[in-house]
Amino acid sequence: MKPTEQPRRVSATLTVLAIFAAFIGVFTPTATAQDDTPAQDDAQASSVLIMDASSSMLEADGEGTRMDSAKKAAHTLVDELPDTATMGFVAYGANESDAPDNREAGCKDIETLAPVAELDRDKFHAGIDGLTPTGYTPIGNALRHAADELPDKGERSVILVSDGIDSCAPPPVCEVAEELADEGVGLVVHTVGFHVDDEARKELECISQSTGGEYRQADDADKLAEDLKVLAQRGIAGYQKAGTEFEFADSIEDAKWLGEGRYHTRVTPNTNINQGLHYIRVAVPEGTTPTSR
Repeated sequence: MKPTEQPRRVSATLTVLAIFAAFIGVFTPTATAQDDTPAQDDAQASSVLIMDASSSMLEADGEGTRMDSAKKAAHTLVDELPDTATMGFVAYGANESDAPDNREAGCKDIETLAPVAELDRDKFHAGIDGLTPTGYTPIGNALRHAADELPDKGERSVILVSDGIDSCAPPPVCEVAEELADEGVGLVVHTVGFHVDDEARKELECISQSTGGEYRQADDADKLAEDLKVLAQRGIAGYQKAGTEFEFADSIEDAKWLGEGRYHTRVTPNTNINQGLHYIRVAVPEGTTPTSR
């Protein structure tokens, strides 16, 4: 969203109504801008990396396979992460074949290779080296599995690397992503499409957009390593509140502009049942639809 764009007032208002509909007459919301400095909250920011080891990762990439490139990128990531990083490692498709008569087992082929904890480089490297692409692509099930690995509190993120679409739906992956987003603030899913076609890109974008995460696209090992590093650093550092706190307005006319960025919203109880709606103004570029989570 660019603050310089002309706002679509009705759409922007609808966004705010969607965010605060549940709070009508019960809460007084305030908001604080955030930046990308490391968080100092009591709960440690944590992340899970999901690696695709489905059979399509055997396709050629450079002098090796896609799996070779993905392993190289993952090893680079692990070497560059700080010792204090809290991260887990999950893979799918590495144990069961993608034979048509093995679909049930293949769609459950999701394994935790390193639990969410302070970084254990040896365990990560061993898990990466042991991946052998053989199976299906159970993205939806893998997202649920990764979310279960994460703690209940603090900034939590999932970084998913895939070279194709989910081959095990149901559950539909976008519905799974929306379910995860509905579980509470603090859980986002970032996705990286590795040599993906348009269909896979749209599916991965849907996952990230549904959870407030970011989609990136990589077509070689170096770009994949770069994307993983950026997303992982974002996930392990978390965010720290900064900026000036302000009150939401009681009318559209008095609503304040909210610039581009990420915002933390706090709601506090208010016993005035007739308090009404609260408003902010946001710019919505032409051709886009505002969403909230």
